[in-house]
Amino acid sequence: VYCLHLQTVCVRRSAEMVACTLLQLLALCWAAEALFPEPVMVRTAQGRLKGGKMETYTGKPFFAFRGVRYAEAPMGDYRFKPPVPVRPWGEEIREAVADGPVCPQKSAEYFGPSSSEDCLFLNVYSKELSSNAKHPVMVYLHAGGYAVVTGNSKWEGPQYLLEKDIVLVTINYRLGALGFVSTNDSILPGNYGMKDQVEALKWVKENILSFGGDPDRVTLFGYSAGGASVILHMVSPLSKGLFHRAIAMSGSATSGWAINRDPLNLASRLTHNLGCPSSDSRLIYACLMKHSAEEIVNATVQIKDFEFTPIALFAPVVEEGPDAFLTADPFQLLKTRQFSEVPLVLGATKNEFAARGYDVLLNETLTEEFNDKFDTIAPVEFMYERKGEKSRAISAAIRKFYVNNQPISNRTRTRFMEIYSDSLTTFSVVQTARLIAMKSSQPVYLYLFDYAGTYSHRYIPGTQKPLGVAHHDDLIYLFYISALFPEFNATDKDAVMVRTLTSIWTNFAATGVPTVPCKTTVWQPLGKGKDRYLRLGRCPEMVSGLFFPHRMDFWNTQFPLSGPHQQYY
Repeated sequence: VYCLHLQTVCVRRSAEMVACTLLQLLALCWAAEALFPEPVMVRTAQGRLKGGKMETYTGKPFFAFRGVRYAEAPMGDYRFKPPVPVRPWGEEIREAVADGPVCPQKSAEYFGPSSSEDCLFLNVYSKELSSNAKHPVMVYLHAGGYAVVTGNSKWEGPQYLLEKDIVLVTINYRLGALGFVSTNDSILPGNYGMKDQVEALKWVKENILSFGGDPDRVTLFGYSAGGASVILHMVSPLSKGLFHRAIAMSGSATSGWAINRDPLNLASRLTHNLGCPSSDSRLIYACLMKHSAEEIVNATVQIKDFEFTPIALFAPVVEEGPDAFLTADPFQLLKTRQFSEVPLVLGATKNEFAARGYDVLLNETLTEEFNDKFDTIAPVEFMYERKGEKSRAISAAIRKFYVNNQPISNRTRTRFMEIYSDSLTTFSVVQTARLIAMKSSQPVYLYLFDYAGTYSHRYIPGTQKPLGVAHHDDLIYLFYISALFPEFNATDKDAVMVRTLTSIWTNFAATGVPTVPCKTTVWQPLGKGKDRYLRLGRCPEMVSGLFFPHRMDFWNTQFPLSGPHQQYY
């Protein structure tokens, strides 16, 4: 196959030279075929898989095994249950040449060609299939508020990361109510999507050696809800020993949306939308079991407290029992040093969720409603407790600090947008970094992504000008997101950031140290009581202190590390 990339060479000076050139070409072809024998086959603990081949953005070949089942279909009696490990399939050769279906979600057709509850599949990408290779492994947990997106190649294309000598794994896990509904008891304990992630990590531990990966050098990394998931795995007893380094991008388990603190109420609201309202656990379970996945997704979308569907509705919960994924509030587990101490990278983008504030200002009716009912809407949008004197005090402090008690309008647009970024992501990332750095024996590296490239997930309406450095924008340089953006080539100006970010992340996966490909910059970890971070711009540089220090000080005043953590709802 890869011989097709060779140019035909004609040398006319002598027959001997022509023959020599042809032999050289044949040798190259034979070498390529030796590197990528036909068919591409791997034997896992469960059975044999037939994979395919892909190329990096510079044309380097690698193996791709897509749509690999890691658990049985979570349907029928398996719905709302922990995942069942995939059963061995004997001597059958299973094809792994196409992405599996996406898990049920809103606008599923946008995220994949097909959708099904039978969605517990993963993709593995590797340059070498020898069990002796033992390359570092990177397992990615996708974003999407625990409700949307997928680990498929359309959204997490491996063409940039596979320039490096790593093995990449991307996974699907159950989403929305199907992955996270809970009645806060044994009837519907919740956390099914998180336990899917654990099962995928177990599959990696058991099988990744066959794909050229090192099961003792696994880096778990994720974005937004995936980043929060990474921190949750650090505090979960079920995930202990399944990974050895961690990268949490633009998400933390201490964010207001990261866990659900009132699951029974949310489950009851869902059944109301399905036409069988109840607050009884058994009746809620019966109601959900008789409805299709599509009906459950549609009923979920109708749950709104403001114009927007919340950042995350159904989310991980604290549960009891011997198989509990999350045994207590993650903030308390971090404070009491009940977590896996592994080297950790975490950070945020410069403008994070600013676009959400911009969307409010684009709608005159919403802007007016926000101004009239700030004390009611602010706790919903910015994710802090909704009732009582403390809630009103926080709302008043936010309005005073950010907009000086002025009306929300285009005049106060920048500051209003900053509230969204700080409340939903930036502060919780900084707070988590400082907390873990104080408690952990392993280094914690903090970053701010500050590179505005050609493409963005949000543009100023009517233009191709990015709306700052938005949430998800750093992913553009780690993954080829073919659903949204063209693939870079090696000469594009943004390819510099592709090389920079993939180098830092894979260096960390290989050694536990995020070496920067710039001789003048050494990324130093947070010290106990010493704040510093890497500003990830065109030329990465270390900066003393915290990013947005005055804004972070404000939020720390509201929710100090030394005090009880914020309560929501």
